[in-house]
Amino acid sequence: FRQLLWAEEAALGDAAPDLSLRWVIFGGEALEPASLASWFARHGDERPRLINMYGITETTVHVTYRPVRTMDLAGGSLIGQPLPDLSLHLLDPDLRSLPIGVPGEIHVGGAGLAQGYLGRPDLTAERFVPDPYADRPGARLYRSGDLARRTAQGDLEYLGRVDQQVKIRGFRIELGEIEAALAAQPGVREAVVLAIDDGRGERRLVAYWSGAAMEANDLRRSLAERLPDYMLPAVFVFLEALPLTENGKIDRGALPAPEAIASAADRVPPRDALESFLASQFRDVLGLPADREIGIDEDFFDLGGTSITSAIFVHRLQEALAEVVHVVTIFDHPTVASLAEHLRERHAGAAERIGISPGTGPLERGVLVPLQAGSPGRRPLFCVHSVGGEVVSYRELARRLGADQPVYGLQSPDPPLRDIREMAARYVAAVREVQPEGPYRIAGWSMGGIVAYEMARQLEAAGETTDVLVVIDAASPARWAGEAERTDAEMVTLFATALEQMHGGAIELPPGFEFPAVDLSTLDADAALALALDLGRQVGLLPSGLELAELRRLFERFQANRRSLATYGPRPYGGRLYLFRAAEGMAAVEEDPTLGWGELLNGGLRIFDVPGDHRSVLKVGVDAMAERLRGLLE
Repeated sequence: FRQLLWAEEAALGDAAPDLSLRWVIFGGEALEPASLASWFARHGDERPRLINMYGITETTVHVTYRPVRTMDLAGGSLIGQPLPDLSLHLLDPDLRSLPIGVPGEIHVGGAGLAQGYLGRPDLTAERFVPDPYADRPGARLYRSGDLARRTAQGDLEYLGRVDQQVKIRGFRIELGEIEAALAAQPGVREAVVLAIDDGRGERRLVAYWSGAAMEANDLRRSLAERLPDYMLPAVFVFLEALPLTENGKIDRGALPAPEAIASAADRVPPRDALESFLASQFRDVLGLPADREIGIDEDFFDLGGTSITSAIFVHRLQEALAEVVHVVTIFDHPTVASLAEHLRERHAGAAERIGISPGTGPLERGVLVPLQAGSPGRRPLFCVHSVGGEVVSYRELARRLGADQPVYGLQSPDPPLRDIREMAARYVAAVREVQPEGPYRIAGWSMGGIVAYEMARQLEAAGETTDVLVVIDAASPARWAGEAERTDAEMVTLFATALEQMHGGAIELPPGFEFPAVDLSTLDADAALALALDLGRQVGLLPSGLELAELRRLFERFQANRRSLATYGPRPYGGRLYLFRAAEGMAAVEEDPTLGWGELLNGGLRIFDVPGDHRSVLKVGVDAMAERLRGLLE
């Protein structure tokens, strides 16, 4: 019988009997801890003891074990530690060990491992590979095809099968990871997530669940506390029970097609002029067909929004309102209905003027952006923009630090500043308007780390202290001297790379696409930008509705920030610096493990490695980074 039915049956009756049963072992299918809530409420977690085990036939049959506790009910399927005669590694496809929090394939070794498959030398060679971590000759690892990640407490959390990995909007996503987070939600009994074509050539994540019926928006908001934006399902489907195969496993092929994707009949059209304006801007900025109706409950990011298009959308909205709108507004209110409601509350007079009178043109762009209000009395964390000048990349980190931690972003002003010291002085003044006295907490990713360093140095010179200075995967300023020699056309090439970084995922070139043979040295900045705009539209990096003037504004901000690095001569700093290095990419090939920061510091340097490469560290590495940073802030 299935664990779920067993747990429900066990909850019947008024009094918990004194059972002779001492141990209950789970195996065969991923345990959903939330389904045991009624059992623990009746019997507790000591007697009988519930044990979750992960096993494979190739070890005949168990690999790991873990006692299940009441505290585990809100989490995923924890499978614990390997048995004494086995070893277990989480590895990438090249058999490299993965850090805490990063999903990897389970590889099993040790004396308890089988020798191979009888009469199948080809399959044995494919699945039983040399063990690079063993100290005995001839040792092998078995590639299980199962995914897991290691928690900060040292447990293994089972996430599903490797073949459940999908790619959506450039991101590689483990469906099992989303299913584990969904199954951990109160009231969710079973959960499945699929990637389904939406009929427009795009794949959308669809979540199915059984258990307690609840509002999809509530479930989505709760999931957002555990998952990054790009892993949140676009559609939620409640079923009384998930379909099963003959052997009792969930039948994914029998799940019904979600009507929200299969049909546009349920879309609620705009109800007034403001919602109509917002819907039209969604369509124009995202480059959707002119006849595509936008429903008021459709999500900007589910429709294909990225950091680039969100910045463009908010800029256009700000001009229409003739009032400053923070870029994080579209992240906090991503649907037409929620955004319209927010604008009526926060920009009441301006919202009524949309469509009636034109805006007044560009407004002054302030540097301070509230990313998370937090609790009164807690000292804020101030996060400095990267070379693109935007701060939305810190939004996920702010959420992972907990709702009580205030977080502000420091974005590039318009017109952009061209000197690091001037930049730091401007940002320090903005910080002291919020927090007049130290100690201060400042962080910065990439170029933002260099500006954060100069801010801490200026505060030190003014007699203040910075007790938390965090530099996220940035080389010291001394490494940037060559920037002064770059031509404008070369800057445009670097700008295109930065746009891909803002896009949030890898760009997949269309079939047959070829880059034109152009000598960049013959182009000025405008010609190079025009070429970048054309190519960006072709490969889906830039929206079709983006105008050259808008791209030029983004480029001028990027260029000013990048060139400012070349003219900055850093001075020593007496405080401590915490360097968060990306485990892949730049940090991995540096000869100097301090990335040049060691020679500038008198007070000390601590280095933490976090998952991801330079581009993805604030997404892939956000959980590990937030855990370290919470400890520093507390």
